[in-house]
Amino acid sequence: MNRATKTLLIVYLGSLTYLSSSVSAQSQLAEEISVPEPTQLHTVASADGSEDIWSEFLGEIKSVDANAAITAIEVKGPDGERIRGVKITLENSTVSDQIYITDSLLSNLRDELQELEFTRQFDSECQAKYRCVHGIARCRPSQTERQAYCPGRYSTPNSEGGFVLSTPRNSFSFPSVEATQLDTLISKAVQVFD
Repeated sequence: MNRATKTLLIVYLGSLTYLSSSVSAQSQLAEEISVPEPTQLHTVASADGSEDIWSEFLGEIKSVDANAAITAIEVKGPDGERIRGVKITLENSTVSDQIYITDSLLSNLRDELQELEFTRQFDSECQAKYRCVHGIARCRPSQTERQAYCPGRYSTPNSEGGFVLSTPRNSFSFPSVEATQLDTLISKAVQVFD
């Protein structure tokens, strides 16, 4: 059997598997919700005269390339407005950055992280020179609106892989880390706010 025939067979079998999967598996695909920068939480937290009312450290993700600290926060703006969410502090050997995610967006982030893991089962071998990157729809390069954060994952031709979390300014790679690790911490935040 030649390579083209094998590829078509794999695609056909993969599509049959996908079509026969249950509705619950199909519902894992994240709805595309734009998250433009700055988020409402970012705006309030960075305003002059705002104050931190409460915070709870939820955990961190460490890798050889980058670290992420995840904290649930509540902030009061100068006008008295209170807003809750998660602050993710990212750093690597050259830069640091922060992502502010309003609590109403946390379930969407969880859906995106679960979608990244769900689509892993359909991956083929990485044929790129350096690495293959898999992201989410709202973060496509063709999008014109800057997104506050973009989760993704990558693989290499050497069968290595990891998680990527990007801001409009920087990208942070977490080798040997899966999206499920961030999903676990975001789940903790959702429980804190319930």
